[in-house]
Amino acid sequence: MNAAKRNWSVGIIIAGLAVALAGCSQDWSSVCQKQDSTVLLAYTPARSLSENEKRTASRYGDRDMALSAGDTVVWYGSTDTDWEVVTNWSPQEIPINQVHVVVSASAVNSMLLNLDRQGDTAGAGLDLRTFHIEGGCTVDVGASGAPLKCTVHNTLKEPSIEHHGDGTFHYSAETGTSSPADLTDFILVNSPNMDIAFQLTGDVAVAGLVAISGRTVVGSAYTGVMAYLFVRHGRYGAVEPVVSVEAHASARIAYVFARAGVIDIAREVTAIALNGGVYTQEAEYIYQAEVYGGVFNFNSTTTMDVLRMMGGVCDTTGNALPKTIAQSFIAPEATLVRSPRLTIGTEWDIFGDNVD
Repeated sequence: MNAAKRNWSVGIIIAGLAVALAGCSQDWSSVCQKQDSTVLLAYTPARSLSENEKRTASRYGDRDMALSAGDTVVWYGSTDTDWEVVTNWSPQEIPINQVHVVVSASAVNSMLLNLDRQGDTAGAGLDLRTFHIEGGCTVDVGASGAPLKCTVHNTLKEPSIEHHGDGTFHYSAETGTSSPADLTDFILVNSPNMDIAFQLTGDVAVAGLVAISGRTVVGSAYTGVMAYLFVRHGRYGAVEPVVSVEAHASARIAYVFARAGVIDIAREVTAIALNGGVYTQEAEYIYQAEVYGGVFNFNSTTTMDVLRMMGGVCDTTGNALPKTIAQSFIAPEATLVRSPRLTIGTEWDIFGDNVD
């Protein structure tokens, strides 16, 4: 065979091997539909350490700069529960800024030690792109009073955090900064076992159990606005979504969309749209409520600007405190349970006719 033919044959073989290997590569792809668009994110695995590197690497906290932004590091917990033990990870590297972290469904140990990553870099601390707990994962991440502390933030129109496992996940975005850009902005919770202890500035889609509370110290310029809170049934049909948002002086929620579950809010809310479940506004302002189904318990003593009811129930008898609704629009299919101390400024029927 002459040299030209031999080179041509070798090229064909190499191309064929490349296609085959590409088809066999591990795919950490995730698809998220949001705002009527589908975005495909393909995680690129980092390279694995050589056997010689494994033998010479320090067991604790070794970073040989094998990772790059956009790489994926998978937690298996093969050795113990310590974030800083490199043999718990694949590849055997401690996560750096802008990598994707996956907690494998095959993980054998929980992730419990050295989870305060606020000191990883000067200022805000570790800034991950995504944190994904796989479905079928049974280990825990963090513990009560000892959560994972880092920033998980991206601009990919993807959930920054996804929890599809069966273990408990304790997470705090307290990074020592009050900048909204440094806080986690979209969380998808599809598990009954998650505790979030931080101020949210973006979107949260909840199908499990979530308790959201504010930080004790907030910068004076920080607005602390959670953009959207979606509450619905997830893939685990037996799990009833439960959301509890504690009071906070300067943090508020822009919009709540609820189709199921039990939601208890003690923080300022701009507007809710309730299609099912039980929503209770315990304290602070709620400016507008649209009720299509379910039960809306109005326990706040502040003035609600507008109540629109096309169905469901609005109950104002949860406590004996005075309440005020500036305007109400009530359809015949809806029920308003009136407290003796409820004041309604102007009442309209659903067609806009004054019913006074």
